[in-house]
Amino acid sequence: MNSSEYKQSIAFHPGEYIRDLIEEMEVTQSEFARRLNVSEKVLSEFVNCITPMNKDIAEKLATMTGTSVTVWLNLQLAYDAAVLKNRIDQEMKADEAIFNVLDYSYFVKLGVVSKCQQKEEKIRELRKYFTVSSLGILAQKDFLVNFRAVTSKESNKNIICANAWVQTAINMTKNIKTKSYNPKKLRSLLPELRKMTLFQNDNFVSKMQEVLAECGVAVIFLPHLKNSDIHGAVKWINNEKVMLAINTHDVYADIFWFSFFHELRHIFQHKTSKTFIVSHDNNEMGNVDMKLEKEADLFAANLLIPQNNFNEFIGDSEITRENILAFADKIGIHPGIVVGRLQHDRFVDFSSLNDLRIKYKIQ
Repeated sequence: MNSSEYKQSIAFHPGEYIRDLIEEMEVTQSEFARRLNVSEKVLSEFVNCITPMNKDIAEKLATMTGTSVTVWLNLQLAYDAAVLKNRIDQEMKADEAIFNVLDYSYFVKLGVVSKCQQKEEKIRELRKYFTVSSLGILAQKDFLVNFRAVTSKESNKNIICANAWVQTAINMTKNIKTKSYNPKKLRSLLPELRKMTLFQNDNFVSKMQEVLAECGVAVIFLPHLKNSDIHGAVKWINNEKVMLAINTHDVYADIFWFSFFHELRHIFQHKTSKTFIVSHDNNEMGNVDMKLEKEADLFAANLLIPQNNFNEFIGDSEITRENILAFADKIGIHPGIVVGRLQHDRFVDFSSLNDLRIKYKIQ
């Protein structure tokens, strides 16, 4: 039986009623088709609930049975409504699993969704904000982040939250006005951007956003979304505007600046069809072009601490607090960034000299 539950009742396809009518008239389906003046094929598809009721058949049935056209069309409307309601309920149920992975309060704090009580309302709010017909789209590995595979590090939960974080950054980018992308002007700003590493707090934020907007780069500072595992991202919005998003969760200055310049290199690479995502442990997520990644790593490392200067420092100086401070002052960089480089390259333990490193709390 082709039926669909509608609220607490059951709606049947109009073909079911025609089947009953044929039995009541005690005629064959072939004869009924002749009486209705339609082909046997048309009637068969209708009786077997393959095709919907249309005005032509409704008019013929009304004439044949002495009823109104509206009666027959309303049977189809009721059935369609039941099918739609059933599909909506199934989609909502499927979306609940995705919703349970996301931290709804995160989006409320950002002010991008309403504070709701009912789960269904919250799901509708998120669908609208992410501009998707179903939250299940966030679970697609190739939606925004382009994950290689679902592994222990790239779990379904990780994929959902990473896509949600990136889409949030994209949405925020729409509110930032920028001039057309200008790589020459952007390169000229590198010395000024590097000097910002000397700030003891996040006073550089508004200035960075301002100068990069002049080059076509929309800088987004976005709080951490639980399970997203993203530290930074680059995505071209169009050929003239690119998004550079940075996670602001209690990030150390050395990690922040390395990630920032790493992502900046991706902008210079101008791969408009790619979304570059870097995880919290500085491993790239997604379909990775290792050549582009190595370029970005070297660019960031050498811009912050030129390799020849670093080689000279570790070759000629004992690694002490005093020497680190003197070296940082000499090359015009924050000492915490020197410590981060020394830790990364295993010249000192990760537990050493952390008092020289600072954390940003970007609001």
